[in-house]
Amino acid sequence: MLTPRQKRFTEQFAIDFNAAAAYRRAGYQPKNDKAGRSAASRLLANVNVQAYLAELQARQAERLQIDSDRVLTEFIRIALCDITDVISFNESGVKLKDSATLGKDVTAAIKSISVTTMTIPVKDGNPIEKVTTTIAMHDKLRALEKLADRFGIFKEQVEESAPDGIELELITPDDDSEDASSEASA
Repeated sequence: MLTPRQKRFTEQFAIDFNAAAAYRRAGYQPKNDKAGRSAASRLLANVNVQAYLAELQARQAERLQIDSDRVLTEFIRIALCDITDVISFNESGVKLKDSATLGKDVTAAIKSISVTTMTIPVKDGNPIEKVTTTIAMHDKLRALEKLADRFGIFKEQVEESAPDGIELELITPDDDSEDASSEASA
């Protein structure tokens, strides 16, 4: 069972997932920031707080109609969209496609579009207006990585491609470079 203040803390935490700020907004008055962070951390470890937080998140997901299928669909839209769905280009230049012709799968992959107009003065004549349109797409590689992780795509391929009796070690940028260099020199 939660106290009213613990309940307020959990509700505030569900807003922005900032435990220290939620702790203060719930009415707690820590001696200093460090004490507030520590106390908020202890509250988050409370089983009843975790259960209430899960309940709040489930209600929110239901209200917003968010589930794993919906999230995966959005990742798929980003991962499989091609820039030529948004623009066409050839030797004479680049042309935006009419937004009325773009489907939801395409527009979901667009992160932003900005239009900048610059007036360039000309000595003996009318100024020239230069219009620049910038399109940013959501991170396709990240979406592909998320999907591959979710479905275990690359893990299965590595396991399948290693012949019996051969052990594969994947070295990532997170590996300690000193260990790798000392092993190479040994």
